[in-house]
Amino acid sequence: MTTLPLHDLIREASLAPSVHNVQPVRWKIEEHGLQMFLDMRCRLPHGDPENHDALMSAGAALEGINLAASKYGKSVKFHPASTLIEVPGLHYLGLIEFEDGDAEDPLSSFVESRFSWRGKFQTSTRKMRDSAARLAGADCHVFNDPADLGELAELSDQASLNFMSRRGFRGELVSWMRLSRRHPRWSLDGLNADAMQMNRLEAFAASILLRRPFDWLQTLGLARALVSDANRFENTVGLMVLHRSVGENPISSGRRFYRHWLEVEKAGFVANVFAALADDLNSRKTLHRKMELPDDREIYSALLFGHLPQGVARPARARLSLDQFVL
Repeated sequence: MTTLPLHDLIREASLAPSVHNVQPVRWKIEEHGLQMFLDMRCRLPHGDPENHDALMSAGAALEGINLAASKYGKSVKFHPASTLIEVPGLHYLGLIEFEDGDAEDPLSSFVESRFSWRGKFQTSTRKMRDSAARLAGADCHVFNDPADLGELAELSDQASLNFMSRRGFRGELVSWMRLSRRHPRWSLDGLNADAMQMNRLEAFAASILLRRPFDWLQTLGLARALVSDANRFENTVGLMVLHRSVGENPISSGRRFYRHWLEVEKAGFVANVFAALADDLNSRKTLHRKMELPDDREIYSALLFGHLPQGVARPARARLSLDQFVL
């Protein structure tokens, strides 16, 4: 039986990113490790019909367990589910066992400080953008040229509009938005107004305009301005585009995605996911061509990153309590 403080590991794994901050992973402590489940009540049938993003979120949580275990000289060995374990409302993913590892993973020091920054970045300089380029690697590309970033801002806005134009997608997103502090789940899950860097007026407007009026705004040609992130691209130091082998297990992708984000944090930047660039077919093809990727590679996510403006406080995380993660 493992002597690791599993509840502490689970708490640290809960800090990993998840799609819309739905936090879909549940854990069951067993004699030899941890059973890992997806809570199907957190499904996003419109935004994530094949559970790809949910499985990536599970991969990030799995890597969170691995990073926490490294503090105790251990690493994880994941055994994907080969048999069905029936638990109502849950989907069994596999078993985590622990084995002897190396020294503490240096990225573990940045787990507590990592967060999603959806506001404007500090004005970037050439030196900052050059330092961003050093984050590129074999499985990620960093765009840091202002001309490229301007083009990608247009691409991102169109991709976002393509998704937000779908009523089902938009309604599902709004259901996970916490636009008032009176919302009972403001500090628990989803995307609250503070995390989205919305003031009270902006949050109130979003609560109205993202519903039926959005269709009217689109008819008038005004919807794109509502979802635009172009102003955030103006000060960014870079856009990191992540790619993988075609057909790779999303859990494996999620583990590497989390590590890339922590590398960004380690380099002194803050970041936010720009999933629409990877999920929209046209933008994905455009990026694939610009990056000159071979046919056996596919784009699966993107991170926009830069420096946090001086004097800006990091928003508090919305997280479930430990007992809500543990079965």
